[in-house]
Amino acid sequence: KMENRLLLITEKNFEEVNSLFEGEGSSKKLIIKGTYAQAEVPNRNKRYYKKPILEREFSKYINESVRNKSAYGELGHSDKHSLDEDRVCHLIRNIYQDGNNWIGESIILNNDKGRIISSLVEAGGRFGVSTKELGSIH
Repeated sequence: KMENRLLLITEKNFEEVNSLFEGEGSSKKLIIKGTYAQAEVPNRNKRYYKKPILEREFSKYINESVRNKSAYGELGHSDKHSLDEDRVCHLIRNIYQDGNNWIGESIILNNDKGRIISSLVEAGGRFGVSTKELGSIH
């Protein structure tokens, strides 16, 4: 008998993001924008997500977290299945679907982890986003 259980699924897509600054002076914010997830193609972990599944899950995530300004991201991936507050570096302010891609925009926070991201941008470094979630593999 095969047991159906939840696993912590970490996607290391490392899709590169673009960065830009909004505002001036003390209201200046670093924004990152790029592909946060893709459907119908194998990712770097060789996982394949069907478009209807990502549409359903992103719709829930946008309605429950992004619109409520409670969608955060971490610097790196922890082993926790929930948000690791000690690693938070950005607030996801928007995610929208563009064909088989989900494009995200995040505000980099002015905290220890956010300043690491800011320093990478200032140095011309490359970085990207990846996802993690609980789910089952079929």
